This record gives sequence, C-alpha cells and structure tokens, in this order.
Amino acid sequence: MIFNSNKIRDIAGRLRSGQVVVFPCDTVWGILGIVRDDVVNRIYEIKKRKKSMPLLVLIADLNMLRGIAKPLKSYQKQNIEKYWPGPVTMIFKKSAEFPDIVTGGLSTVGVRFPDFKPLSSIIAETGEPVISTSANISMTAIPGNRKEISEQIIEKSDYIYDDFEPELGQESIVIDCVYEELKVLRGKL
Repeated sequence: MIFNSNKIRDIAGRLRSGQVVVFPCDTVWGILGIVRDDVVNRIYEIKKRKKSMPLLVLIADLNMLRGIAKPLKSYQKQNIEKYWPGPVTMIFKKSAEFPDIVTGGLSTVGVRFPDFKPLSSIIAETGEPVISTSANISMTAIPGNRKEISEQIIEKSDYIYDDFEPELGQESIVIDCVYEELKVLRGKL
C-alpha cells in the first residue's frame, strides 16, 4: 500500500478546512469529516441519514477521548486495553461538551481507535477527532469496493481517495461499554 506523508497532510488539511472526504478505512469505505455542525449536517445530507442516528467518532490516540466521553471507569479501561487499537467501536457515556448533533441527541457516543496507519495518521495530522460513517446512502448496502460506492456519495463529497481498498471489507464490531457487563451490539468478538 502506497500512502505517503504528503497525501496524509493533504487529506488532513482538507478535513480541517471542513471538506467531506471519502476514504478506504480499515473496515469499510467511510465518509470522513471534522466535528463541526456544518460538516456533520453535510454528512447527514450526503447519506440521506436521519439526524437521530448517531455518527461514529475516530481517534488517533487515547488523549482524544477527553471531551468526547465521560471519564473512564476501570472496566472501560480494561476493554480499551483488550480491543484497541482495532476494528472495534466502543459505546461510552458522552461528555456534556461533546456536540449532540454527532450522537443523534443520545447520551452515548460510539468511538473507534483504528489500527490502520493511513487512517490513524490522517486523524493524528488533523489534530482532532474525526467523524465517520460508511460511504453508502442510509439503509442501502455498504459498498464492498470502490465500484459499489453510490455516485450520489461521490458527487456530493469534496474528495475521494481511492488508491487502495479497505483492509477488512466489513463493518466494525460494536460493543456497549457503558456498564460493567460488556454487550456486543454488532459482530462477534
């Protein structure tokens, strides 16, 4: 996989400027943007997704969890040590200052710390958490490859990086870490 530092800086700069980027994540094709109301609204519009449905937050390191999730409990830290970085989305109680628009007004937030150098490098270079969702129109099939991405998604996004395909080709596992008893909401651990 060829992915150089100039490309990382370019995509991170696009995100910081408020652009919406389609990118082959470690899991599936994703729509990426920064946590800003106008960007979040555009992503909902591009996907034709109800605003009551939350978006995912991607981080490049555990420091980025501050301001997203409430302070972690010991059992949550154990789950983090066991499953991150990797293709696992963890649901936490949302911090009061994190925007409701990202979480669909829920009191929880889904966060993922990917173990995928191109994506984690972009997030780190952006310098802030990045929101993400699969690159499909809501309630339609998630694209398994670049050819399956809807033209509507491509046309309404600002930039698509398509020099490689996602590593896994399947959605992340989702686990509810709000309570001590871990609950798998999607996939298999």
